[in-house]
Amino acid sequence: MKQFSFFQPAMLPVEGAGYLQGGYSITVNIEEKNLDTGKNIYLSAVGNNISNISNISNISIGSGRISFWCKVFLDNDKKPLPLSNKNKNMMYLNKMEHYIGDINFFLEKKGLTTPIIILESGYIYSSYIGSASPIPSSMKRKIILTPFK
Repeated sequence: MKQFSFFQPAMLPVEGAGYLQGGYSITVNIEEKNLDTGKNIYLSAVGNNISNISNISNISIGSGRISFWCKVFLDNDKKPLPLSNKNKNMMYLNKMEHYIGDINFFLEKKGLTTPIIILESGYIYSSYIGSASPIPSSMKRKIILTPFK
């Protein structure tokens, strides 16, 4: 199993949030299982906001909620593979960690020696007065997996 963490500095355009308090990180766990024809990949993701945006509600904007999202793109394919959160509710691991979801997929061996996946993620902050996305609204990161065997 491999673990990757990616950080995105960001501004959240919400009163009380301040500049760069909209930054967030995504931690991804990947398990690869080699087969003769390719790889079975299991990927799960957790999102973290750096300033506990949920506590901004104490400043000025009422109670709010963060909804993280994440998509996986295969290197040669533009079709996104969205992560699934089976119960459709954001699960809080602690005040700042949010379970985004997981996905299980097969990566076919097509002459590629080293498979690559692209991860795109972000979040939306929602409260009773509306919603906002951080600026920039998402981040994309390339993950190089172990070579096919």
